[in-house]
Amino acid sequence: MKKVAVASLEHKKLEPAVEKEMKARLFAAEKGLLNIHRRCKGDASETGLVQFAQSIYDLDEVRK
Repeated sequence: MKKVAVASLEHKKLEPAVEKEMKARLFAAEKGLLNIHRRCKGDASETGLVQFAQSIYDLDEVRK
């Protein structure tokens, strides 16, 4: 695994394989976070609903 400073990647296009690997690693690392610290797209209401529901249900299982 090659470590690269994030600032050195700004405004650069990555190879598709490298980009795919980085996204997979980010997704795996995010799974270990508490649901209130995970990134969620949407407005504040949507984010709040998703975070609340995640504390009751496993949303990944519900989505399947």
